[in-house]
Amino acid sequence: RAVLDLLRARDRLLLQHDYVHSYPCDWRTGTPVIQRATMQWFASLVDLQERALRELADVDEVTDPTRHGHTVPATQSADTDPTHPTHP
Repeated sequence: RAVLDLLRARDRLLLQHDYVHSYPCDWRTGTPVIQRATMQWFASLVDLQERALRELADVDEVTDPTRHGHTVPATQSADTDPTHPTHP
């Protein structure tokens, strides 16, 4: 308000308009969702994935590879985006 009052007093206020912001709301409760900016970083894992798969080729599994319904190489595929890992 102080800025508007100052601009108005100096006859520099061109336009004043009230604006109702729309905030994301929780779909169950209808209450606004508070979002907070946080520091983030992203890294391309393509080179690391290729090296890891080469190294895994030399690994001898000691446990039964079908015990959990999958083997280690089966969890990786060429068309998987390494920045969005999937969990079996």
